[in-house]
Order: sequence, then C-alpha cells, then structure tokens
Amino acid sequence: MDLVPPSNLPAIPNSTAKRNRVPLSCNPCRIRKLRCDRQQPCHNCMARGSGNLCIYANGVTQGRDVNDSASQYRAKGPIQGRLCNEDLFYRSSTHWDNVLAEYQEHWKNPSLTSLSWLGLLYAIFSLAIYFLPAASDHYIGLSGTLATLYHARSGQCVTRIGANKANLQTLQVMIARCVFGFSNREDWGAGLIPDIGAIVRIAMRLGLHRDPSHFPNMTPFQGEMRRRIWTILCQIDTLSSFHLGMPAAIRTGDGDTEAPRNLLDTDIDEAMSELPPSRPFSQHVPLGYMLVKNDILSVMKRVVESLNSIHEKRYEVVLQLDRDLAQVYAMIPAYLRLNNWENAHNDPPYLVLQKVQLDTLYHQIVSVLHRRYLREARSDSKYAVSEQRCVDSSMVLLNHQATIYKKSQPGGYLNPNFRYAIPPEGMNFTLAVMVLCLYLQYRTKTKRKDLLSVDTKDQQLFQALSTSHAIWKHLSNEHHEAGKVANVLDKIMGQLRPRLSFPDDRLSALEPGVPFSYGESSHIGAQSTTRSESSLNLNIDCTESGGIEMSDFNW
Repeated sequence: MDLVPPSNLPAIPNSTAKRNRVPLSCNPCRIRKLRCDRQQPCHNCMARGSGNLCIYANGVTQGRDVNDSASQYRAKGPIQGRLCNEDLFYRSSTHWDNVLAEYQEHWKNPSLTSLSWLGLLYAIFSLAIYFLPAASDHYIGLSGTLATLYHARSGQCVTRIGANKANLQTLQVMIARCVFGFSNREDWGAGLIPDIGAIVRIAMRLGLHRDPSHFPNMTPFQGEMRRRIWTILCQIDTLSSFHLGMPAAIRTGDGDTEAPRNLLDTDIDEAMSELPPSRPFSQHVPLGYMLVKNDILSVMKRVVESLNSIHEKRYEVVLQLDRDLAQVYAMIPAYLRLNNWENAHNDPPYLVLQKVQLDTLYHQIVSVLHRRYLREARSDSKYAVSEQRCVDSSMVLLNHQATIYKKSQPGGYLNPNFRYAIPPEGMNFTLAVMVLCLYLQYRTKTKRKDLLSVDTKDQQLFQALSTSHAIWKHLSNEHHEAGKVANVLDKIMGQLRPRLSFPDDRLSALEPGVPFSYGESSHIGAQSTTRSESSLNLNIDCTESGGIEMSDFNW
C-alpha cells in the first residue's frame, strides 16, 4: 500500500504520464479480494455492517496539483493525524520526536530512505492500526487486514536487509514485529522462539547487553535509547518464555545494562551532553509503567529459571522468591496500584488496564511459583503457605477475569479499548481454573465423604469456577480455544458439583466485580500475557474429554 506524503512534498516534475486503470471494486472488497457488485454500498459492505466504508476510487484529474491531492487525503486519513497528534499516549523503545522528524525528512527525498527506517515505519503502522479501538469509525472491519498488510511489508524490509547487515534500527523493526506477534494470539507458539532467539543474538552482537557507560564514545542520548531497546527485549523474552514454559534466551547475568530513566521524550535529545535525573513516578510520565513492569519481570525471570532448572531447588529458595516478589509489588507507585474496581472508572481506560495487567502478572507468577508444592501440602503442613498463596492468587485472577468481561461489554468503560485489555478468554486464566479444580478435587476426595456440610471456602471457590465457566462458554462461539476450556471445565465441574452437595447447576455465579476476600496472605499484584510450564495443556479435542476422571489429574 502506498504511503501518503505530508503537505511539504515537492512537486513532481512533468514526465511521461502513466495512466493507471481505476479499480472497479470498492476499497474493502479490493483489500479482501472479494467480488464487488458496484452498488453504493455494495452487498459485501452491507453484510458486514460497514456501509460507510464502501468507497470507490476515482480517476486522478489531469494537471491536478499532487500536493493538493495529498493534503486533502491527509485531512481525511486517520493514520497521519494520529502520527502528529501531540496528545497521543506513547510508550516505546523509540524516541517519538525523532520518528516524526525522520518522517518529514523521508518525504523530502524518499529515494534516500533506508530500508531499516521504512521497515520501522511499517512496523509502527501495523501496531498502531492493530491496537486502534475496536469501535473506530475509520477502520471498522479493516483494521486487522491493514495491520497484517503493514506487518508483512515490514517483514519484507527485514528480509531484504538480512541478519548480517542488521543495525540498531533493524533491531527495532524486529522487536516491533515480535510485539505484533506477541499481541496476536493466533501467532503464539513455537513460531516466536526462533524470532526471539535471533533478535537476542543480534542485540548482543550490537553490544546492547552491556551498559552504555562502558562505551565512552557513545552520546547520552544513544546510550539511553539502547537501554530502552534492551529493556523492551528482555521483557518480551521473559514473557514469552513464561508463556511457553521454556528457558529464556537472556539469562540472569548475561548483561549489565541498567534500566532506562523515567523521563519524557522531551527531556532528552541528540544534542544533550548529560542525562537529566529521573522524574518522579506519575501518570504523566508514560515510561513509568514499563519500568515498574520491568521490576516485576526481573523476579519472574528468576522464577522461570528456577522452574526450568534440572536441579532440585530448596523450598527456602521458593519462599525467598515469594518475598522478593512481594517486595517489588509493595514498591509499585500508588497511581499504578489496583486497590479495587469500585473507583476504576475515574481513571483513564489505559491506566486501568495497566493496573490490571500488573496485578494479573503478579498473581500468575505467584500461582506458578507455588503450584508444584500443592501435592506436598496434602501431607506436610510445611507447604501450607504455598497452598494458600496459590489458591488465593487463583481466586484473584478469576475475579479479574469476571470484572474484565463485565467492563468490556457494550456500555462498559473498557469496551472502546478492548484491544488493549487482557482478553477474558485468554490463556491468562486457565492456570487459575485448573488450580481451583484440582484443589476442590482434593478437598472433596480426602476431607469429606458424607456431603452433609459444605465449607464456605469451597462455596466461594465453586462460585468463582461457575462464573469463569459461564464466561468461557459464552465466548466459545467467537474463540475456538475458549470452547475447549469450557467443555473440559464442564466435565470437571459436573463431577465436583455432587461432591459439594450441589446436585444441579443452579448455584448463582459470582457477580463480576465483587472483590474476593478469601485468604489472608494474598498480595494484590500484577499482569500476564503468558502461560507457563505449570499450566495444563488444554489443546485436546473436546471429544476426548468425555470420560474425564478427577483421579487422572496430577498435581
């Protein structure tokens, strides 16, 4: 797709005119390669409910000034407007002022633009369009297609450059492409492993794993940008390894690069001779969220290394990791702490989602860290703290799932920004569901045989599972994986229900948004975009789960 230049594009001198054929199909049909009936709107756009996007291309008037045409198109184009919007909330490893300046320079002489910069521009476009609010008037029904198109264009640029000629800008393109794949749940899996491994090797070859203070010839601006890039790469590596249950490509001790400072982009420029001190953490400094998340992920990396180690770890090491994690959470600034959902609507949606992401991440790490000791807790009270911490965090995760689902419905304050949210059908919550199912299976199998009384704690757990099951089931029509989870959970709960003196499913589901008060050791903490080695494999055919026996599940 051709890019539209800004208004200062120099006039193109007269040359042999090339008359391009005017497309007969409307723009949406042409992008989707569908047969268009040339109506206004056409039947395809009408079927998708996007008749306002049914636009046909017109021939270019001879002798018309190219600058005027570009200016008019730019006035209507949302991408260019968003690029120059100074109020845009922005957080990345790039420097936005530099991106805009280079963008203007590009159109002065496009033939001089490097492939790496063009690839970065395409990558920015793909992410920007992909994360547009789902209710955007500009790209209804087309945002996914356009994002994929720009993603493919950035990949072509990287391929043309080649890994042996990759520079710092090429590395940024590769990271941005990895973020796109990380955000697109359909691309999750083994395909990310070689990509992340290649990016890490290139980054180390460029020396990003060493702090810029070791290089006296490097300017403060260059050093700070290298710190940002390395921090983003470390976060992607840790989250992907946590999700896939595999060792991270970057191990603890592989580098000494410090975290970037909490600064605005306007605080730094290429001409500066010294970095200013970090700003206090506040809502107005976007980089703060990345730095807080980085502190949590530094502990997560150690947890992942412990889980994937071939050597048995002493229980004291697990408790120390838990204390370190709790200490990191205690240092989260107040504006990023999710105290409750009651007043969440008073904050901007992006800030609410940042709080939820940090909180969900924290509780997933806790669940993964302590899950392996649930079996030992059956017979040894030494591990009772792990049992309580694991179950408490699972309850909090399911509460977040229910609240996210409720607030993402039409009329909810998270609905316009749904692409930014943790999807309620995501794999973030399967670990919590399985932990509670296994915990209830153990309690109902070993503690109580008479079914004459039901523990209040068991009721809370089963209520949380009932709500989660309803969410998975409701979303199964839109997401295939959600249907798998719903079917497996339906079988498990069908066996748990009579054991808990609930012979039918008339138990009312927990109202989304009601905070859990179960347990006294719960720390409220952080995000997740991941599924670790401890999450059960739910990628099974639903037809094979018909004869599930609870005894088959191993802690």
